[in-house]
Amino acid sequence: MGSEVWFFDCDGVILDSNRVKTEGFRKAAEPYGAAEAESLVRYHVRHGGMSRYEKFDHFFHDILQSPKRPEDLQGVLTSYAAFIREGLNRCAEVRGARTFLECLRQADARCFVVSGSDQEELREVLAARNLAGYFQGIFGSPEKKMDIVRRVWAEERQRGAVSASLCGDSRLDFEVARSCGLRFIMIHGYTEWDGWREMLPPDVTSCTDFVELPKANLCG
Repeated sequence: MGSEVWFFDCDGVILDSNRVKTEGFRKAAEPYGAAEAESLVRYHVRHGGMSRYEKFDHFFHDILQSPKRPEDLQGVLTSYAAFIREGLNRCAEVRGARTFLECLRQADARCFVVSGSDQEELREVLAARNLAGYFQGIFGSPEKKMDIVRRVWAEERQRGAVSASLCGDSRLDFEVARSCGLRFIMIHGYTEWDGWREMLPPDVTSCTDFVELPKANLCG
């Protein structure tokens, strides 16, 4: 029998970093105007889990409605990355996340991070915080989250896995889980997804953090 498989978003699920990312988008876009920066922030919040590359594409194409020169895109990406790097190293972990991951490791579960964050940056941050060892894989952009989960879940099914869960905090996380046939667990204590209570069906497990997530059938 295959091991239990768990997928985790990072921002707002493993790390309390949603506000760091939001402020990073604001700071990177402010040279183009305060109103334009706020428009990007609103788009970012509405599309949690989408990569920075897609969000800045939207910024230039739809908000600024101007040609996206390579140097302009590189400028905002560099500014954004510089701002959030320190924040990601300093922000708190989601309450109970490390203990829950240790519990899953003791149960021989296979765990993966699937995030909209830049993949190399994500791996560096989790390694620096001594969290990388809990995961069999850490994946992020530029590959889309839906594609990552479909690919990894197909590989895990070949190993014999029959069920999997995705812990997330965004609408995209929920849509990915449902599309791929995974159980979705909403970690809502740090989310920026307004209206999630009205949008999620009643069969979805939701909890503030991992201290509240029932563990009796996982680690007992």
